[in-house]
Amino acid sequence: MHLVSARLGFGSAIAVLAVVGCQFKESDELFGSSTGTSAFGGTSTGGAETGGAATGGETNGGAPTTGGEANGGADTGGQATGGANTGGSTETGGQGGAGGATTGGGCSTAEMSPCEGIPEFSGAQTIDGDDADVCSLPLFGLDFSSEHLHVDHDGAEHDRTESLRARVGWSSAGLHVFLYVTDPAVVAAGGELGDIWNGDGVELFFAPSSSGLSGNTADDAAWHGIFSANPGNAATVRTSDGTASHGELADSRYETTVTADGYTIEAQIPWPGSNPDVGAGIAFDLALNSADDAPEGAPDGRDAQAVLYIGSVGSTTCGGGAEPWCDDRTWCTPTLE
Repeated sequence: MHLVSARLGFGSAIAVLAVVGCQFKESDELFGSSTGTSAFGGTSTGGAETGGAATGGETNGGAPTTGGEANGGADTGGQATGGANTGGSTETGGQGGAGGATTGGGCSTAEMSPCEGIPEFSGAQTIDGDDADVCSLPLFGLDFSSEHLHVDHDGAEHDRTESLRARVGWSSAGLHVFLYVTDPAVVAAGGELGDIWNGDGVELFFAPSSSGLSGNTADDAAWHGIFSANPGNAATVRTSDGTASHGELADSRYETTVTADGYTIEAQIPWPGSNPDVGAGIAFDLALNSADDAPEGAPDGRDAQAVLYIGSVGSTTCGGGAEPWCDDRTWCTPTLE
């Protein structure tokens, strides 16, 4: 695994299966598009970022960087999943609305509250960009509404329309995730692996236990990954006291697909550490990153980030304000159902 050190400040956040204060500097990289199979209506909401003069993501070997994730919804094969997701505060995380059962094609339209409980997945998942094998899982959403907006460098200059719908479930094999991202203008990050946060994409965070976390994912049984909107580009992230190291995520673990209105991400990520069981309290979070072209038409890096949940901690490992990328104690703590 190739590791890259990254120093970030945080800026632009789920899905069917399954994912904060230092100074940072954005890099200008152009993102490619990515697609998916099915998508849904409905939206969810995002948090608010802290951290020095500029809000940002991960720090990378002395050079500022950041992280994020996004998903949205389109409609596939005549199977649209409906419902809106209401989203909570930065302390409570998103809350799903009440639910429908399944569509005629067998896909669930039920809503879930990912910070309250993660449903068990009992099927077999093939990582191929097709949601058919996981669409029995319920949905939740994330968008750039005020309660989840964490990084916003452009302020009122942009009305961000990116959003995601997510299906997330668990099994002894790990987390099963399918993310539908709606993004009318995908701008993917380029350059080094440590710059993957600096463009459109999604970040996933989870740990098999919510207890005993130190804040540093490098020291804990915890997982943080960044999926670029650009197919074939994803990284694992390990942080220690506000400094992040990036490694390539194996292609067999995920599939990013470009769609007509954005992109989809399918992933199956093994549990870091021991496998939890039904009733266990885990840690979980998700973030959606947003990048736009600069006025002159050049990509200007990540401009905003929506985060599902940011919990309060006392003394943070981030070096500034606590954020999910640099303090795993800020993640929400759902129960495995």
